[in-house]
Amino acid sequence: MSYIFSLLITALAFTLFAASTLLGWPFQFAVGICSYFIASLILKLLRYNMNIHILVIPFFISYFILSLFDILFQPEMFNLISFPISFTPILSYIIFIMSENKFLVSITAFIISYFTSSIYSVSLPVFLQNTVLIANNNIYFDQNKNTYWWGTSCGSCIKYFSDLKTLVKDKKLHLCCIATSKGDSIRAEGILERNQMESRIIILPSRVSHINSYPTWAIRYKNQEYIGGLNKMDLFPYSFGYEIAFIVLYLKS
Repeated sequence: MSYIFSLLITALAFTLFAASTLLGWPFQFAVGICSYFIASLILKLLRYNMNIHILVIPFFISYFILSLFDILFQPEMFNLISFPISFTPILSYIIFIMSENKFLVSITAFIISYFTSSIYSVSLPVFLQNTVLIANNNIYFDQNKNTYWWGTSCGSCIKYFSDLKTLVKDKKLHLCCIATSKGDSIRAEGILERNQMESRIIILPSRVSHINSYPTWAIRYKNQEYIGGLNKMDLFPYSFGYEIAFIVLYLKS
């Protein structure tokens, strides 16, 4: 009976970790940092004597295998920034065994990791932008406008359309969908109609597309250019990521 109960608790812990990805990878990164603290809280609430590592190891192994799978078999889906998530339980364990006030440290770790990874996800692509491509960056700015590139296979792109309506209405952002076929372009038209959004649609096979991942933003600011991703910050609207990109571009100029 205790064996079955242990499996149920492990499944509960892993479900919490896995479900956190629905809120965005910065949030999942923060949950990973607190994985041992969360496991400890679960054990205390259930008043159950169990090896705490059993609750955390499934998250570490599963996420690492998924990341490895992306690298080997679908590199177009691999996100280098999110890869460290699979190692966060190790850091969590180090903090856990060194901490006396575990609750305070868990809250602090959660907040710091969330905001750090959020800003990092926006600023890193700017600092690492390949300046050799500057002469050719016009291909990223559809019709020479700040562009939000999306595809019908990108659920998060579509989910966040509502956050973009003000930017589109104020002519600060232009949407462009890359459809892989005529049928895909018809799907895009249906998505736009259901979400009451405006977007240009171009048909371009993925193997020759200049966009490697969705969504990809192309922003110009004071003779500087930003090509990359702006994650939706769950505590902020898209404008937060937008302004962070502008700040980094300003520091570069």
